[in-house]
Amino acid sequence: MMNAGFFMSIVNTQTKEVNLNKCFESFMKYLLLTAYFVSLFISKSYALVIDLASDFDPAKTNEPTDAAMVILMKVQKALDGKLIFNHIPASRIREWRELDSHPTTCLYNKAKTLTREKQALYSKYPFTAFPANRLIVNSPLDLPQSLSIDDLITKHGLQLGVAKGRSYGEEIDRMLAAYKDRVFVNEGANSAARLRKMLLQGKLDAIIEYAPVFNYDHPHESRKQGITFHKISGAPVATFGYFVCANSEFGKQAITFFNQAMEDTQLQQDIIEFHKDLFFEQESIFIRQSLQAQFLVQ
Repeated sequence: MMNAGFFMSIVNTQTKEVNLNKCFESFMKYLLLTAYFVSLFISKSYALVIDLASDFDPAKTNEPTDAAMVILMKVQKALDGKLIFNHIPASRIREWRELDSHPTTCLYNKAKTLTREKQALYSKYPFTAFPANRLIVNSPLDLPQSLSIDDLITKHGLQLGVAKGRSYGEEIDRMLAAYKDRVFVNEGANSAARLRKMLLQGKLDAIIEYAPVFNYDHPHESRKQGITFHKISGAPVATFGYFVCANSEFGKQAITFFNQAMEDTQLQQDIIEFHKDLFFEQESIFIRQSLQAQFLVQ
């Protein structure tokens, strides 16, 4: 007959083993839950802070003044805090130098050129689309709807102003190079905005700018008599603006985040709809179709 004490010792041992197993299981569940919540905290709290060269200064105004910045902030919001912008003032020419000297710098609303693609990292998708740059003229002259830079300067004798360091697209840049001694060049931060004001003040006869940008900044002045918009002979029909970062590990991460946000079809649709009210109806339809082709939003 089995000894009662021996039997009880076996029961006690088995009970301890069961308790140890339960403790071990509870401990492992605790570790797994802890790991889950830590990873969740990290994913939500980790933020990449970039230096964004721009004309927008949040210290002076709460709302951006240009359409491209409005759209960019929509993309930033979609990233749920993963990407934070530290806005830094920079001229058109200096901002590209910043990409070479500061690995944390990014730019926005930039056109693609072969030279720049070798220098910087571009986002997969554009986030802005505009009808090609227009010649915006403040003159009583009766000018044709389509006008070449050559005719503007040589035939009509008008003073054209451009922003130093800004690319207007490879075709227009080549045209301007032929008249570099006869074109007024404005440099420094906010040069494009200053050119628009100089045109309205009569200090310049013409500037090269996107019509929607001019209309957005000066909705009333753009309808005044004497302000006319002209297609530039030989220029492309539409231009896309991209998010651009320094060619660095930091820049790669920023571009990755941006691309992740832009993969969202609802955000793409919101961006397309935002462009609807930026243009005249005829141009608006074409621009939205151009964006749809870029995004593949059906």
